[in-house]
Parts: sequence; C-alpha cells; structure tokens
Amino acid sequence: MYRNLKWLILCLYCSQLHAQLLDLETLESDATFTYTNPDRAYNDGEKAIKLKIFQPNSKLPSIIAQSVYLQALYMDKIQLDDLTERFGNLEKLQILSLNSNKLTQIPESFSRLQSLRKLSMEKNRFTSFPMALCDLSTLAVLDLSKNEMVEIPDGIGQMQGLTEADFSYNYLLKVSENISQLKSLLKLNLSKNKLEQFPKGISELTQLQTVELGPNPLKKPEEVFKIIEPLQELTELSLKGLGISQIPASFTKNRKIIHLSLEQNKLTRIPESFFDMKQLTWLDLGSNQIDSLGNQISQLENLVWLNLEGNRLKQLPNRIASLTNLKYLSLRSMQMEQFPEIISSLTELEELNLSNLQIKKLSEKIVQLEKLEILHLGFCRFLEQASSLETLAKMKNLKVLSLAGAQAKSLPVQIGKLLTLEKLDLSDNEYKTIPETLFDLKNLKELNLSSLKITELSEQIKKLESLEVLDLRYNVELKSLPEAIKNLKSLRVLYLHNTALGEDLKEQVQQWLPETDIYF
Repeated sequence: MYRNLKWLILCLYCSQLHAQLLDLETLESDATFTYTNPDRAYNDGEKAIKLKIFQPNSKLPSIIAQSVYLQALYMDKIQLDDLTERFGNLEKLQILSLNSNKLTQIPESFSRLQSLRKLSMEKNRFTSFPMALCDLSTLAVLDLSKNEMVEIPDGIGQMQGLTEADFSYNYLLKVSENISQLKSLLKLNLSKNKLEQFPKGISELTQLQTVELGPNPLKKPEEVFKIIEPLQELTELSLKGLGISQIPASFTKNRKIIHLSLEQNKLTRIPESFFDMKQLTWLDLGSNQIDSLGNQISQLENLVWLNLEGNRLKQLPNRIASLTNLKYLSLRSMQMEQFPEIISSLTELEELNLSNLQIKKLSEKIVQLEKLEILHLGFCRFLEQASSLETLAKMKNLKVLSLAGAQAKSLPVQIGKLLTLEKLDLSDNEYKTIPETLFDLKNLKELNLSSLKITELSEQIKKLESLEVLDLRYNVELKSLPEAIKNLKSLRVLYLHNTALGEDLKEQVQQWLPETDIYF
C-alpha cells in the first residue's frame, strides 16, 4: 500500500509539472522571450523560461542551476567543459543545447531531467556514451554527432521515447543490438563512423522514416539491404560510401522512399528493377562507376533532383527528356566531350552543373531552358568562352554563373551582356585585366575575382551599386584599389587576403568603406 501511495504521489507531481510546461513549438518560437542575462533570468523567476548564454565560461555559472523555472537553455560555443551536479535541479527543462563545447562527461544528476525532450551535444569531446542519458525515457531528440565515441552501449535500449537519434561523425565501432527496442524511432543517423557492420536490430525499427548509414567501412556492404528491406515506412535513405557494388531486385519493394542517396559507391550498372521506384523525387548516383544509363530512367518521372556526377557516362539516354519535373541536374566531372543537347528538353530545370567537362562549346539549344537560374561551368578548360557567353546572354532568368578554374587567359567582353546575373564566380583563372563591360552588370550582388593575376581594379567598379560581396583574395600582384570603391554603398563584405596592398592603402580602404566587413 505504501508503495502504491508513493507511486500515486509521484504521478500527481509529474502531471502537475507537465501541466506547467509549454508545448515545444511555442517554446522554440520567437514569440517566447529569450533571456540572455543569467542574473536577470534568475531574478525574474517564473517569467524566465528560456535562456541563451553567449559569454564564454568553462564552468556552469551557479546561478543557472538555481533558475529552476527554465524550460529551454542554450549554451552553444561557450567553451564549457564542466556541468555541476546541481544541473539536475532544472527539472522543468525541455530543451537543452550544448553544441560546440569541450564536454567529456555529464553529471549523474542529468537523470533527474525527466521533462527533457530535446538534447543536442554536437561537437563536444565525449569518448564514451554518457550513461546518465539512459534514464531519460521521455527524451525524444538526441544529437551526439561530431564527438569521439566508439560504442553505443546496451543502455540505449532504455531510451524508448527517442524519435530522433544522431550519432554521425564519431568513431563508432559497435552499436548495441538493444537499439531494436527504440520502437518510436523515426530518424537515425549513423553516418561517418568506423562501423564494419550494422546491428541487425535496426530492421525491427519499423517506424523509421529517415535513415543515414554511410559512409562506413562495411565488410559486407550488400548485407545492408537485408536490414533495410523490412523498413517499409522509409521515405529518406542514405547509403553513401558503403562500398556497394550491386543493388538487389528486392530493394524496389521499399515503395515509400522518395529521397535516395547511393553516391560514392562501386556501382557499375543500375538494374532494370530499380526503375520501378517511380515515387523517387530525389536521387543521388554521383561518384560511382556507371558507364551507361538505360532508357528506363524515363520511368522515374517524379524526379525533381538528380545527381550523376563523377561517373563514366559519355552520353545521356534520349529518354531522359521524359523527366519533365527535373529542377536540378549535375553532370559534373564526367567524360563528356560534347554538350548533351537532350537536356535542353528539360524545361523545368533551375540549376545545371556542367563543371569539369571536356565540352568545347554550348549548344544554342540551352536557351530553351527558360527557367534556368544557376549554371556551373567551372573547370571547363576547353570551353570557348566568347561564343558561350553570347549564347548565355539570351537566357533571361540566369542569375548565377560560375566560370571558375577554367585557366582562361582573358575574359571575353561578352560577359557584359549577361545583364540578369546576380552572382558571378571568375576565380582561379589567369586574367590579367578585367574588361570594362563587366561593370555593366548592375544587378550583381556577389562577385568572385579571387586567385587571378590582376594588378589593379578599374574605377568603373563604382557602377556595381548592388554589390554586397566582393572577393579579391589571392591576387598576389594586386597593389592598388580605386577610390571609386567607396561608392559601393551596398557592400557588406570585402575579402583582401594575400594581396600586395600596402598598409597605408589598407587603412584608406577602411575609411572609404566604414560599414563594410573587410578581411585582410
């Protein structure tokens, strides 16, 4: 009877406690006032439920542990390396963020934080899993990414309230089979670890919707498909960098996957059964060894995003034109010597990456991509730039263009005809001068002229009145800047690392642009 009474009192206490708590959406919203002064938060008592600390402090300020009404506490990037036992006094705490600190352990009193729903300790120095967390059965979201842990212990099975768990970017060698007990888990991230095998228990987590498993150095990569097959609620799956060389036909049974990454594997072909996954909207096949792609790709008619970069394809199948919903396509670093004219049929494209191809000219048909806003032509060292720019000038919605790394000797005057550009990257070329026509691009907001061979900048730069970011880094022969640069009233950031500007001129530039962040 005594035990029953004690349990009843505890339940009443917990129900009263939770009745006083805000729902997470309200707590995280801007509408809930955020204190930034610990003393004021303590003095305001029940009013102070949300606190954010900016002041570096290796030890937890004692007054915070006394602020017992706190429900959300953010202490990111403050060099914190010690949490006292008194931290357990914060029994109403629902959200705790301790990212980018120096923590190696947490106090046992953490187990008293029974209201805690979201805990983020990304980028600390944990070498082992903090065992006090295992008592937090109501914790829903846990982020321990970018630490130094080598094992997820059996205690993980006690944390049955978890819906999201991120253990990426550690040194994990083992994950306990007890992970199978996390039946509410919706999101799991084990990417970028040292795992040679995954726990088979993952296959029992049938509510999982998002799973990231790679890169990891698996001994038997194809076995991952046996683990995944029972997970019929999956919508997002990353198998990046697992060493997979074959895709089994059974994989296509996962009919709800819409976001799939298979990049950085050893695939040489895509089986016909794969194209039955008609529900896919996002597909990454980049950095494999695929040398041909069949016309069956037309079956993936719902694709919006497609990455084929870094494969061995020399041409695209004609039926790729059927992907009429495609908005993003990357063909970067493939063995193409001619512009693939078939992509001109993809009229919904908004971004196209043709970087590091061996193409010599752009086809006039590219103008048919009327919605194209972003075009990457970086490291296309054989591309005839003058005629290409003439063609691109006919594109009325092009806002972002990269010609970086082409090793071009000069920039054609036709650059001045691309009047819709807002962002232009000309870095890593061998230009000694910049044509005056460049400064006719009055809509430019970002201009990258880094790593060139220019010695001066024209006064006509004053015409770029909308410019917000100007990058002149690594122009080692740049000795002067025109006074006209002070007319760039919108300039927020100016990069001048590794130039030949004298100290007097640097001071002068700071006087010309007092509102600009300048980095020498």
